[in-house]
Amino acid sequence: MTMKSPIFSLFAFVLGFATSALGAEKETSESGNLRFARFTEKDTEAKLETVVSRYENEAGAKVELIGAVHIADAEYYDVLNERFKKYDAVLYEMVGGGAKADAPVDKKNALRFFQILYQQMLDLEFQMNGIDYSAGNFVHADMNWAQFSKRMKKKDENLFILMSKAFEHQEEMRAEGKGDGFFDPRGMMEAIYKGDSPDEIKLVVGKQFANMDVLMAGMEQGKGGSVLIGERNKVALKVLSKELKKGKRNLALFYGAAHLPGMDKQLTEKMGFKRTGVEWLEAWNVDKSAMAEEEEAKAAERKKDEFEVRKALPVEVEEKKKAA
Repeated sequence: MTMKSPIFSLFAFVLGFATSALGAEKETSESGNLRFARFTEKDTEAKLETVVSRYENEAGAKVELIGAVHIADAEYYDVLNERFKKYDAVLYEMVGGGAKADAPVDKKNALRFFQILYQQMLDLEFQMNGIDYSAGNFVHADMNWAQFSKRMKKKDENLFILMSKAFEHQEEMRAEGKGDGFFDPRGMMEAIYKGDSPDEIKLVVGKQFANMDVLMAGMEQGKGGSVLIGERNKVALKVLSKELKKGKRNLALFYGAAHLPGMDKQLTEKMGFKRTGVEWLEAWNVDKSAMAEEEEAKAAERKKDEFEVRKALPVEVEEKKKAA
């Protein structure tokens, strides 16, 4: 399998969005746990939303888990930038040591490569461009490159292995008759490679996210979960504990939505916090009414072209007869 493999590309795309446990118009997963992102669709529109989940401990310290998608409408990042101003500290993810660290982001990071690729394909904004990481209250809460590489090597983990674990687990669940739906990349591949419009691809991608639970669960199997998610969560929560010990009372953890189920579990079961509320932020929106109008216009144009072809055909035939 090469980097150009369509399946690898789509899997990297899904990880790049970092959205797990998605469900159409559902607030909880089958296990009852809060979903941290969702895709909803109506007759006139469809949208991807991420959650802001609020927590408080007995001492009155407040923490909000803010689920991020790394590719979204520019307005989504504008809303987040304004929101971040109110926190004592915003703990953020970024393997490499910080927003301005000298990390091999573009050339050696496969996830980042596909994030940028699909950002352009879907006509969306990239998180690194939309978020102001220079804000004074931003605190890096992730592994540096040396830590990340060492842990990946120790666990013999890479994207190919994660992909295999995820799909093997899905097939086991399918064989056992468990789960309501399963991730199927064929529709996404067809939409992408036949050159559908950005909005058409967003609809296909969003519908598939409703079936990501099983895949992500498979990827996290094993002691401590994956380095990509489970072990980076441990680093983030250690930084959170340090910030709380410094006396900060109003904090946010801004991490990819796939990380948040594990963080929610640790906050509520190990760190003495209780969930106090949730709200949803719109990451992208698809105007289905506009799509329908555009399709009608295309159909009318095709019909016009067909008429012109049929109209010109007898003339061409007659001219060929005269020439003969």
